[in-house]
Amino acid sequence: MMIHAKGKVGADDYIASGATEADLRALPHIGLRIPLVVPDEAMIGVGREFADLFARHLESPRAFFYFAFLTYFGAAISKMVTLDSELRPPARLYTVLLGESADTRKSTALKKTDDFFRSLDDKWAPSVLFGVGSAEGIAAEMESESSTLVLYFDELKGFIDKAKREGSALMPMVTSLFDSDHYDNRLKDRKIRVRDASLSLAAACTKDTYATLFDTQFIAIGFINRLWLVADQTTERIAIPRPIPIGDLEALRDRVLGQLEAIAARFHGANNGQVTGRVALPLVPQARALFEAWYADRPTSVFGKRLDAYAMRLMVLLAASSGKAEVDVPVMEAVLALVNYQLAVRQENDPVDADSAVARMEERIRRALAAGPLRLKALKRTVHYSRHGLWIFQTALDNLVRAEEVLHDRKTKSYRAAPEGAPT
Repeated sequence: MMIHAKGKVGADDYIASGATEADLRALPHIGLRIPLVVPDEAMIGVGREFADLFARHLESPRAFFYFAFLTYFGAAISKMVTLDSELRPPARLYTVLLGESADTRKSTALKKTDDFFRSLDDKWAPSVLFGVGSAEGIAAEMESESSTLVLYFDELKGFIDKAKREGSALMPMVTSLFDSDHYDNRLKDRKIRVRDASLSLAAACTKDTYATLFDTQFIAIGFINRLWLVADQTTERIAIPRPIPIGDLEALRDRVLGQLEAIAARFHGANNGQVTGRVALPLVPQARALFEAWYADRPTSVFGKRLDAYAMRLMVLLAASSGKAEVDVPVMEAVLALVNYQLAVRQENDPVDADSAVARMEERIRRALAAGPLRLKALKRTVHYSRHGLWIFQTALDNLVRAEEVLHDRKTKSYRAAPEGAPT
């Protein structure tokens, strides 16, 4: 397909001309960025119904509603259902919604999801901690209120700043509870002890903040690869959102409650009414074969860490939220589409690990040009140069040009990354 365009062109202009995403990615584009979005076919089950309903009435992307829903739904069922595997993965997520400032309505998606689950009967109302200052605070909440807890942060930075405090056990505790249901830490003057814990995380963050939020201790402890990142953009503009029809909300509540009650019935039925082991969902042979093929060729880079663990959690979540008693082929296809999407999101939003403002800007420029050439104005816009200052941007760009990592094409007035190993 041939597409001709002059002047400043964006992805929407090409899409309007009839181009597919494959066409767009094949173009030798300048100033064009194809935004990452969650694959439509990967959003299934009652989570999709929730996302579709709320996204029709609000500006937040469907993907934000979808994963916020799965985070709360997973917390609700985490002690009742798992995968038929020796690993027994929990259906819990550490979800972070990534977007550009207020434009993507990240907080709206989190708040509306929290409101929805609170509107269910008391049996399923979540135990949510809105901000926490210490590991002791989490331990006290789990001991006095509920051992199943959702940590809710409107801004992830608030959590990270508290975890950076000297002597804080917050980061080791939250990191450990991703994989485990217990935690112990003997500090100088106190002991922290948690048992039978089920911890989930729902947070929002701007892409720019996320890029420079973490220091080496977070990378070393493995906190970053425990996060499920959701990057998307707002496409709707709704000045005054109309109320969601009561009938639609009630129907959705009934659907969610029906699935939760069915899961609870299977759990108690399998354990003769006692609270013991979780119900294990089996994989059909064809679904297992699909995952084994993906696992054999799974990415081994830093971006691929724990993708297999998340895949198993998603098998449980997507099957349960689709009302299924097993992981079948449609569920597995959705799971694999999601983990491949997650790999791309991690690569695009990998936090900058640099010690100076100029070094961080150099890394931003490298990543911006990795996707293709950009003219100066587009490059500035992509790296948000105004937030860091023109001097820092220009110094970083000059450093990369002198080091021959970045080439300037005078004919097209664009900058591009130098091919690795190629003469410059």
